[in-house]
Amino acid sequence: MNINCGLLGRLIFALALSLMFTGTNIVFAEDIVFSLNQTEYYFLIGQDAIIEMDENNTYGKRIKGQLTYTITQEINQGGFYSSKVHSQSKSFVVENGYSKANFAFGTSDQPTTLRVKLEFNYNEKVPVTIELDEFLIYFVENQNQQKNEEDPMQSSSEKSEQQSQEQPQQEPQEPQQHPASSKIQNNQMNQDTKALKQQMDKQVQEQKQMEEEFKKNLENNSELQEKHQEMMDKGYTPEETSLDPSANDSGKFEFNYSKPGGEKASLKGEMKNGTMENLRSLTEEDKQEMMQKLGENKEFQKFNEEQLKRFNNTQPQFNQLTQNHTEITIPYNNSEGKSMNITAEYIDGEIEKVSLSEKKDEESSNNLWWVLLILLACIVGWVIYNKYFRVVNPQTEIAEINLNKPVDYKKEAKKMIVEAEKLFGDKKEKDAYEKVSRGVRFYFSYKLGTKKEITNTDLLKLMRKKKNGKYLDVQKCLGMCSLVEFAKYKPNRKDFDKIVGIARKVVV
Repeated sequence: MNINCGLLGRLIFALALSLMFTGTNIVFAEDIVFSLNQTEYYFLIGQDAIIEMDENNTYGKRIKGQLTYTITQEINQGGFYSSKVHSQSKSFVVENGYSKANFAFGTSDQPTTLRVKLEFNYNEKVPVTIELDEFLIYFVENQNQQKNEEDPMQSSSEKSEQQSQEQPQQEPQEPQQHPASSKIQNNQMNQDTKALKQQMDKQVQEQKQMEEEFKKNLENNSELQEKHQEMMDKGYTPEETSLDPSANDSGKFEFNYSKPGGEKASLKGEMKNGTMENLRSLTEEDKQEMMQKLGENKEFQKFNEEQLKRFNNTQPQFNQLTQNHTEITIPYNNSEGKSMNITAEYIDGEIEKVSLSEKKDEESSNNLWWVLLILLACIVGWVIYNKYFRVVNPQTEIAEINLNKPVDYKKEAKKMIVEAEKLFGDKKEKDAYEKVSRGVRFYFSYKLGTKKEITNTDLLKLMRKKKNGKYLDVQKCLGMCSLVEFAKYKPNRKDFDKIVGIARKVVV
């Protein structure tokens, strides 16, 4: 018997790596497989969104269970953003062999994004769960925005670890048609998803009406109008509005302004029962005044002279608590990867409580030994493979060395954004924000021709220099990510969805 040692060595090495990085939970049989041919679907406004899912059931009989679908509807238009989540469960039957199921998600009269997750639970000797990864449905205004591309994904049965056991593998069954039952089930699913979509549309309209009423109450507030006029008198023009009403006369708001030279300003606060609370404005001139006062502070000067000689400062961050109280944070880093923060408080026109702290990556330090062990295992495996198994084919080696595949930076950046959403869902919020930031930087690094790792500050400088039209969106996205990464802002689902929306908007 002839054995290709090179191939055997590669297989052993690949298996070793697979076990190290994915664990030893290996499944050799699949009972039911759900498949979609895309992860993103595009439909025109007014067009019915119908998604077809392939099913492969190798049990040799029909399987009945419970199908749960969760739909998140997002609308971002004219400065208004809204997000609604709905879930519904119903009885569902998977026919034996190969079959298809159609899901109708209705239509929309405005640009909308639907994020859909499907989960099928059934009991066949042991409880089984099939969870299909989230897929997206976009309702767009014109055909040029439609980007339907094949990107298959599938999900199969996953038994609980305590009850997991190997099932006898069966030969694939020829498709068995049950036209009557399939048609009835698909019609029922279509009715259910359409009803759910109509309910979501109704709530979105109610939310939009509440936002309109809230906006009118803000416009009629004399205190807010006075502050707005002050911004206009300083040369700022309105740019973007963010409203978060809880009632017609209550909620939070933020108005953003800019000057032709790129200077930014904001006006934010909260209204409760028609009364303005904590109204505060922050302009570029205010920030410059704070930094000037901080630069004159003796404690600040002492830190820069004694402990931060070899450090470079990055963009300062301003957390305005009230009109007369702002927290200032200036991150510093050096070539060795060490990071420090100077924090201070600006209260009633004076600098107080200046302090210096070291920024530590607790997660990295905790996992350092595991990383070293895995790295050592990889090195040992590679040495064994090269010494005992590897057979060099000169032609193959030359082809691999000379092969220079182009990077699909758009696809890779989108993949990072999807990974970020999964991290957030797994309660790894800080990692999720970092992944979004990295995806945006990676995309524009290739888009603008640098093709190398780039910092937030360098990217924004490059975009301003090239007069890139997406500068403001990228600045907002990276700024929010930086706040979370430096632990100066508590992450939440609503804001995370906003930056993900911005990231998807600019990575095109």
